[in-house]
Amino acid sequence: MRSTRHGWNWVPCNAKRMRVCFSCPLKEMCCAYRKQEVERYPKKKEKKPVPVRHGAASIVTCGSRTLMVRRRPEGFLGGLWEYPGYTLKKETADPQYLASFLEDNYLEIIKKSETSVRHAYSHFIQHIDLYCASVKGKWENGYWDKARWVNTEDIRSLPRSGLAIKIGKIAEAL
Repeated sequence: MRSTRHGWNWVPCNAKRMRVCFSCPLKEMCCAYRKQEVERYPKKKEKKPVPVRHGAASIVTCGSRTLMVRRRPEGFLGGLWEYPGYTLKKETADPQYLASFLEDNYLEIIKKSETSVRHAYSHFIQHIDLYCASVKGKWENGYWDKARWVNTEDIRSLPRSGLAIKIGKIAEAL
């Protein structure tokens, strides 16, 4: 901190990290140096907690093919391919929403994976439960931009988010 004729202003200081206050040209104007309180500055800003969102993804296979869906081009992660699923702005699973999602998309759970996926973005964290699922009757795409049955080895060539890549690695092991 240094004095100006308009009051006190903060000057960026690396002293805490560099431990070089004694050679700083501004040390005579520095309140922290004069009061021997260098360790207290600069004060760290308090970080806001990052919101957590919970969701589910379905790994739907038919022989050696896997169902992949493409997000609509507008919005977050637009145009990327992913496993059919959803994310809610809730910190815990919502069994009623899962049941509704499965029914609306003609899917039924074969088994729940013991592994879930955690993926962090700059503004939220996702926790995704994974389910092995199958199509009930004829599957129709009602939400996504496109849907495609893809050979397992061709999934890697699709543009996917970091989350979809993580899910893919787990899907390969199932």
